[in-house]
Amino acid sequence: MACYGSETSSMLYTYKLFTSIIKSRIKRKIENNQPIEKARFRSGYSTVDHLYVVNQVTERFQEYNKEVHTAFIYFKKALEHQDILAKYIRLIKEIYTEGTAKIN
Repeated sequence: MACYGSETSSMLYTYKLFTSIIKSRIKRKIENNQPIEKARFRSGYSTVDHLYVVNQVTERFQEYNKEVHTAFIYFKKALEHQDILAKYIRLIKEIYTEGTAKIN
C-alpha cells in the first residue's frame, strides 16, 4: 500500500509515538542495569564514544602488526539479559524487520 501526503505524515507521527512509548517503557530498566561499558543504552553516553575507542585500538594494533577482533551483540539476547518483556522484544523486532533506508 502506497502512502502519500498527509497519510505519510500521519503514519510517521504514529510510528514515532509508538516507538517513543516502547522506549520509555524499557529505558528505566535498562539504565538501572547497565554497567559503564554499555554506553549505547545510558544517558550521557554514545556509541560514538565506543567507536572512537575501537578506531584507536585498531590503529595501535596495526602499528604492531597484530590482529584485531570485534564482536557485535545479539540484540534479542541483550534485552533478554536485562529482563525486558518478550512482547517488547517482539515489537522491536517487528519495527526493524524488512526495514530499508536509502541514502542519496
